[in-house]
Amino acid sequence: MTRYDLGKEQILEIIASELYFHPWLNPVDLFKVMYQASFGPFHVVKDKDSLMQAISREIWYMEHDYLPLVQKIGRKYARISLNIFGTKRNLEDHNAAISAFAEWMLASCEVVENPAEISKILWKRYLPLFKESLRASEAEWTLAQSYIDKGSLPSHSPEYHAEYHPHYRIVKLELTQYKRIFFGED
Repeated sequence: MTRYDLGKEQILEIIASELYFHPWLNPVDLFKVMYQASFGPFHVVKDKDSLMQAISREIWYMEHDYLPLVQKIGRKYARISLNIFGTKRNLEDHNAAISAFAEWMLASCEVVENPAEISKILWKRYLPLFKESLRASEAEWTLAQSYIDKGSLPSHSPEYHAEYHPHYRIVKLELTQYKRIFFGED
């Protein structure tokens, strides 16, 4: 379990970052970022072609930018905005970039035993920090708790979707061979 516990300092950094970039978030969104920072993209489909199709489809239908382009969450992972693909690539370069990104996501996946139980423990441990940092109604905290009790990873809150139009994927930043493809040298 300690492998997934980011510790108080990391949790506070994640909260501060999320509030800085996305101040309209709700408790559900805090749970989601804690979950992502702890477990990474382990829950994604493990088929590269399916990942590529999903990424391509999402890029095609994106109407708004999602910022920041890179948001470090915890020790290992980051949210990478799909805006990194831009619109100035030819089709061959675009498909190669999506292929490399799908490989990066798959290489970032780890086997996680019992994430629902671990996330319940982590949420309970850090709930006082979340409540100190985020003003939210009791109904919003109860909604977040309902997802946690069910052991499910929620979508972002309706407010988060409306304000920020989230289009990102979770990857391990330490996989520098992929990081270089998109961001150049370290």
